[in-house]
This record gives sequence, C-alpha cells and structure tokens, in this order.
Amino acid sequence: MNTLFIALILVQCAVLIYLVYKRQGRFLIVFPALLFISALYTWIGWRFFSFSVDMPFDFLRHARAENVEKAIIYFIVCAGAFALGSLLVRDNSAARAGTELPNKLVVTLGNLGQMQLLATAAIWFVVFIPSYGLDNLLQRTLYRPEFAFQIGMVIASIVLPFSSLAIGLLRNRFVRMALLIAAMLIIVATSSRSSLVLIAFYLIGTFMRKGRIVKTELAVFAFLALWLSAFALESRHLPVQGIMPNFLALLAWFDIDAVVYTINYILSFSVGVLTYAIEMPYHLVNVVPYSLSPLPSFLYSIPVTFDNLIGTAPYSAMAILYNESYWGGVVFFFVCGFLIAVMERYSYQRNFFLWVIISSFIFVFTILCVQYQLRSAARLVYYMMFFSALYTFGMPIIRKMFFTERMGPV
Repeated sequence: MNTLFIALILVQCAVLIYLVYKRQGRFLIVFPALLFISALYTWIGWRFFSFSVDMPFDFLRHARAENVEKAIIYFIVCAGAFALGSLLVRDNSAARAGTELPNKLVVTLGNLGQMQLLATAAIWFVVFIPSYGLDNLLQRTLYRPEFAFQIGMVIASIVLPFSSLAIGLLRNRFVRMALLIAAMLIIVATSSRSSLVLIAFYLIGTFMRKGRIVKTELAVFAFLALWLSAFALESRHLPVQGIMPNFLALLAWFDIDAVVYTINYILSFSVGVLTYAIEMPYHLVNVVPYSLSPLPSFLYSIPVTFDNLIGTAPYSAMAILYNESYWGGVVFFFVCGFLIAVMERYSYQRNFFLWVIISSFIFVFTILCVQYQLRSAARLVYYMMFFSALYTFGMPIIRKMFFTERMGPV
C-alpha cells in the first residue's frame, strides 16, 4: 500500500515540477527537482535495490522501513508545496530566456581590472592560511585544531565567495586554474565542505566572464564539488590530516564506489538525515520561531544544547520542521516557493546582477534545507528580500543623485 501511495504522489509531484519549468523557468525547479530526485532515487535504491544506502553514518541501513517511507513522503510533499507556491506567480519571461548574456554586459565584465580581481582572489589565501595555521594545514591529528586567529576564520568564510567569484572572472587561464587548484588543495587539507561554495561562485564568475553556460563544464565541476564534499566527511576520521595525507587519501578514494558514494551524499543522504531525526527526535521549545526570526543571534539568550541542535546535522531544516510542525513545514515551503518566484521574476526583469544573486541563492537555499539548519535557510530568504528591497528603493535614489550631479544646479 505504501509503495503504491509513494508512486502516486511521485507522479503528481513530477507534473507540478514540469509545470513550474514550463511557466517559471529552469532556476525555480532546483528546489522541488532536487527533493523529488532525492526521494525517487532513495526509494528505488532502498526499496528495490541497495545502491542508495551507502552514505556517511549509514542512516538508512539501520533505520526502520516505516521511518524511511515517512521521510521520502515528506520530501515529496515539501517539493510539491514549493512548486505550488511558485505557480501562484504569473508566467515568467525568464522561462523562455536563453543562456546567453547580453554582449554589452560581457564587454563590461571583460574590462574589469585584472589586477583588482587578482587582489580580490588573493584575499582569502592571505586571511585563511595564517588564521588556520600553516602547521595545521601541513599536518595535524584533529579535524578542528586550535586556530591561530579565530576571528580570521570568520572573515575568511565571508571572503571566500568573493574570492571565488574573482577567480572565475580572471581572463588568464593559467593564473585562474592555479588559484582554483590551490584553493581546492587547501580546502581538501582542512576536511571542509567549503568546496561547494568555492566551485559554485567560481562557476558564476565563469558564466559572467564568458557570457554563456558551458553545460559540460557545469556538469564536471558540479560533480567535482559533490565528490570533494563527500570526501570531506570521510577524511575527518583520518588519524593524520593535512595537505599531503588528505590528498593521497583522495587519490586512493577515487573508484566506482566513491562515485556512488558521492551521488548518495547529495541525494539519499539528505533523506537519511531526516530519517535519523524521525527515529531519534529531539524537541526543544521555540526552536522554529527562533530559527525563522530575522533578528540577529546575539539578541537571544540561547542554551548551548539549543544552539548545537539548530547548528549541526543530522537535525537539518526539514528535520526540525518535521518534528516540530509537520504541516507548518509544508506551509513554510509553500510560502518560500511563492516569495522566491516573485523575487526571481522581479530581478530578471529589472537587473541582471540582482537576478544572478537571487538565482545563486536558490541553489544554496536548496542545500541548506536538506542538509543544514533551518535558521540558515530562513536567513537566505531574508537576504533575497533584502537585496530585492535594496535595489527597489536604493536604485532610484542613486539614479537621482547621479542625474542631479551630471546636470548640475538649475
């Protein structure tokens, strides 16, 4: 009975995703499509075969069948809710847009100062290496050692997207690839999953530099990002970690099992995280209001256990919503689908760079919801609203000031 029910709602969800693609464009289907594919892949690989159960922490191997099915159903329901919310917004002209950028924009990006871009790209290296500690990078025995400068690590995490974007915008291929490989090696040495951020913003920079999306390059780098992220979880258990130990382990790790493991990391692992939270629920008062609040964290007095719960897996955004408010989570994704569709449509019609920011945030929002905390996912929606509002109310003022300055006093 459960098999027939899951198959039925999978078909219904697929229809909704197709309608979103036809009416709203390719970027808005990222969230419902990833949840749908994760649910379908996990269900087939767990129910009929066994290829989807190989993942970090083996969440599905020891889980009860009914809890796995509950997690799969919740993924499908949330994907459908997001798709329905998106469909409330009228047709988006971005759905019929190609992948080419305007020639004027490409010329403008091509004229960006290469030395300024190189300096921006180098900022992350200059801040991160001394803050993490060169000795820790070369060799250590702990996943998270004692950092030389804690505040520097915070600054480095903020700078990484900008440096990655600058690397992608560099015209010199040798310099661009050298910096990208160096950044990858450093991230691999730290057993961090920051490779997702590095490669995502590098691809955005490449897209802006070339004026088009190269699908082969996109597929290769997307798999590389997932592969390095999956390896990061495994390398944290190495007795000796560092640049050479992790790099040698990475080379030995590359085989067909690692490929399947990488695919499972982004698909069935997300379902496994929710399954674990269903089997081992951890309830805290006001966790949802706190997570959804737009106010900064320092205004709250939060217990350590509370902060740890919302800040670490396996209690992801979907897990918290499932355990604390099942249908509230469905409503949350419905509202997010509507709001994000409105902002994506508005940004496409008004400003290309704003559209790039919103579209990029959609990808990040999707990953945060299935594998990270609810507070981060909610904040990303607030960031989208902030940038959209900033453009709406700020650009007229800037244009008026610029126009007045050029025209002079009457």
